[in-house]
Amino acid sequence: MQCTIPFELRRPQQELARLLHAMYYPLGGIIVRWVFFVIVLLFLAGCKTPIAVDPKVEVDYFGVLDVSSEPPGATVWIDHNPWHGVTPTQIVGLPARQYELSLVREGFQDWSQQIVIEGNKTTVVKADLIPVSSTP
Repeated sequence: MQCTIPFELRRPQQELARLLHAMYYPLGGIIVRWVFFVIVLLFLAGCKTPIAVDPKVEVDYFGVLDVSSEPPGATVWIDHNPWHGVTPTQIVGLPARQYELSLVREGFQDWSQQIVIEGNKTTVVKADLIPVSSTP
């Protein structure tokens, strides 16, 4: 049996007590009592989740970016925003989409490339930084 409840009951007694306190006491009235009654009946019937969940299905909205450079120590920029580390680094939990990755290190030319992060995958980027030529 599949049913829909507007929230997930993780700890049944605590959630029911919280629901009773939040809905019944401040608002009162017959409508709130009926809603609470229906929720309790659905809970007792075994409906504990708002949707059917298949544990075998992986969510593919996030990926991993593994960035390294030669020489190491370049500041990582993603979409023109500085990241909190220097190369080599691994950034976990990036939403799957296209980004502009830039590496900046003093004494070297800035390096930039468009990358695509795919869900549940690790994107590996290795950059060779070119030294800035000093001309007198």
